[in-house]
Amino acid sequence: MATKTVTIEVPVDKIRRVKACIKKVVEGASRPKRKPSAYNKFMSKTLKAMKKKHPEKLQKEIFSLAVAEWRKTGGAKTKPKAKGKAKAKGRPKKTIKEKREACKAQGKTLNVKTGRCAKAKPKGRPKKK
Repeated sequence: MATKTVTIEVPVDKIRRVKACIKKVVEGASRPKRKPSAYNKFMSKTLKAMKKKHPEKLQKEIFSLAVAEWRKTGGAKTKPKAKGKAKAKGRPKKTIKEKREACKAQGKTLNVKTGRCAKAKPKGRPKKK
C-alpha cells in the first residue's frame, strides 16, 4: 500500500500554540510526583484489604466501606493545610459599625460589599441641565 504525503497551510500562531502544548506535556511528565497524603495512603492500603475480604462486592460498595472506615479513625477531622499568606493576627477586625463611623468622619459612606469607604452619593434625583 502506497503512502501519500499531504501538505496543508497552517497559520504560524496555531503552530506556536501546538508547540507550547507539547512542551507543557513533556515538562509535566518529567516533573517529580508529590508525596501521597495520609488519606491516599490509608485508602490504597484499605482498598486492597477490603477487595480480598469482600471479592463479591462492587468497587463502589468497597469504596464506601473504606470511606466509612476513614471517618471512624478520625482522619477526616485533620485540618487542611493553609493556602496563601498567613494573615496578621495583631490587629483586631473592625465591626461594620466601627467602619461606618470611620467613613462618616471622612465624609464618605461605607460600601458594605467591599468593606471600604466610598465617595458619598448625593441624595435625591440628579438635577437636569
